[in-house]
Formats: sequence, C-alpha cells, structure tokens
Amino acid sequence: MGRNRYVRALLVTAVAVAVAGCTEESSSPDGGGAAAASCAYVMRFADRTYQNQDKVKFEVGDKVGTAYSIPCNDTGQDSPQDPVTESVAYAVEGLDPDVAVAIGDSPEDALFFSLGMGGEMPAEVEKFIARR
Repeated sequence: MGRNRYVRALLVTAVAVAVAGCTEESSSPDGGGAAAASCAYVMRFADRTYQNQDKVKFEVGDKVGTAYSIPCNDTGQDSPQDPVTESVAYAVEGLDPDVAVAIGDSPEDALFFSLGMGGEMPAEVEKFIARR
C-alpha cells in the first residue's frame, strides 16, 4: 500500500509541474495577454530549460551561445503549433549562465531567463533579483 501512495504522489507532482507551465496570461516578449490559457515563455540553452522572468533589471554580458524556443501545445492538438526558433543567449552580468541568461536577437531586446519553473528559481537568482 505504501508504494501505491508513493506512485500516486509522484504522478500528482508530475501533473502539477506540467500544469505550472500554463498561465492565465501570456508572458510573451510582446507583453500581450491571451484570453485563454497559454504556455509560459520558456527557452532551451545548453541542455537546460529557462523561463522568462518579468521585470528583472539586469545588464547584458557577452554572447554565450544559441537558445531555442520550446514549442507550445496549449490547444490540445497532436503536434505543437509554434515552430522552434533560435535566439542569441547572452550572459547576465553577475550571474553564471548555468542559472540565468539574457535571450534575444540583440543585447538591446534581450529578456531575462532563469532556471526554474512555476516561480521557483535557484537561490542565487532570487538573491540577484532581490538586490535590484
């Protein structure tokens, strides 16, 4: 019986994490909101998933590589409707790219992304944001 509770708790956690990726309003770079649920704005860089964190003041550092969008499938169809796109990943001054990067087509339009989904971020990112 104990094993069944563990498996059930694990499944509930997995569903909660999957649902956390959806928000009531869009956090897309254009700032537009959506009436229906939409996927969180997430990107892949160096085999890690980063989520956009709104309203973070930061300075863009050197280019560190290429980031890729994660297609959103919030319509329930068999395949994602959004194509994978590439953007430049830049270092964030004061943080290691292993925990946060700035992503955009240029340093001027780069947005702040950090590890962590559903509002949970690495401690060093939380401290960085609190100092701003």
